[in-house]
Amino acid sequence: MYALFGMLTCLSFYYFLRWVNNRYTTSTLILFTIANALLLYAHYFGVMVIGIQVFFALLFSFREGKKLKAVVLSLVASFVLFGPYIPVVLEQFSVTKEKGTWLTTPSGWSTMEYVLAQFANSAGIVKCILLLLAFTLVANVRKWRSVNRNILVIVGWFVVPFLGMFILSYWVPMFHDRYLMHTVGGFILLVAISSVSAFSLPMVKWVIPSLLIVFFIVTSDRNIDNGRHTKEAVEKVQELRDTTTRVVLYPKYRIFGYAYYFDRDRFIDYDAEYGYYNVLEGFKEENFYGINQYSEARIDTTVHKVIFMMTDGGPKEQLVSEFQADFVLKNKYLFPEIVEVFEFER
Repeated sequence: MYALFGMLTCLSFYYFLRWVNNRYTTSTLILFTIANALLLYAHYFGVMVIGIQVFFALLFSFREGKKLKAVVLSLVASFVLFGPYIPVVLEQFSVTKEKGTWLTTPSGWSTMEYVLAQFANSAGIVKCILLLLAFTLVANVRKWRSVNRNILVIVGWFVVPFLGMFILSYWVPMFHDRYLMHTVGGFILLVAISSVSAFSLPMVKWVIPSLLIVFFIVTSDRNIDNGRHTKEAVEKVQELRDTTTRVVLYPKYRIFGYAYYFDRDRFIDYDAEYGYYNVLEGFKEENFYGINQYSEARIDTTVHKVIFMMTDGGPKEQLVSEFQADFVLKNKYLFPEIVEVFEFER
């Protein structure tokens, strides 16, 4: 959902900036409402986007009752449309509060630089951009009273959630590149504005953005391979197994991806409510078990060979050692980045 999250954020701020510049109509506000409702459904961090918009709406139009009322009604309507999903959000938040998140606390500037490098292609370009932003700020410091409202919104779009999530991550870790997808549009626009605002000479105004574009193109590395080689892992398992082989997958929630390549017919007449459990139970008939702990593999003396697939890390050493209590590890296969296949024989 992350690309969708980023796109909907851009769409939301597009309609918001139309409101800021008094270029809005009733249809604009309806589209703004829909964009924000979809944004909330795409990712809960959409709340941050709406929070920034509420702040600037109050800042710019506190004394303009009619204009402020229009945008507030739109934002409230977005939350009303999101209402049916709020119980799910509250339940998931309670789980996160109890169990924490899978992320770790940031490691200072190195973590921040890594995330920025995902936006700008390399740490070198990040340093160039930071120098450009600093120079633009110094060169225009005397003009701060007359800063364009659009620029203030764009600065808030990127800086507030980026720094806010970084600071909050020391209590509840959440600072991760894909979770910051909603800030990318603001980041790119901020860089673009800085590149034409740092210098007043017409020729130089074209040089800086042109150089940045060249840097972005030269350093781009298209992510053709997503590092999730499920199909290849399943093909290897099919090659290694026979009718008596116990196939074990950890964690069990990954069952859908593997089931798709093992037996696509399982998804015919799929039951959305019970499908996950039906697939899990159905594959047991084929000696395929999804597990979260060793006991769920149901290993007994009749099992002479085990193919164990491990995805997304987890307690690998513990699970492998539990299998090795009764089996010998014959082979191990790695399918970068996250899939490992272990072949055990009694």
